[in-house]
Amino acid sequence: MSEIVDCAVAGETKVETPEGSMTIKSCAGKAIPVLTRTPDSAILFRMMRDVRKLADEHPVLRITLETGVSFRVAPEQL
Repeated sequence: MSEIVDCAVAGETKVETPEGSMTIKSCAGKAIPVLTRTPDSAILFRMMRDVRKLADEHPVLRITLETGVSFRVAPEQL
């Protein structure tokens, strides 16, 4: 089952691909497999499609989870 999710993250955000770690901005305009975790905690690659630049400059917030993992998102995504 394919799931389509719209989200925006900072261009410097890294994703894991079969070619290694890449920034989101380097994936723009490509369809590329990225490492993901499914709702049942399985880890697998899924295709990230329609990666595109939305803005040159935009306010970005850093969210840090209790685990210490952090990511950056636009304020309207909260």
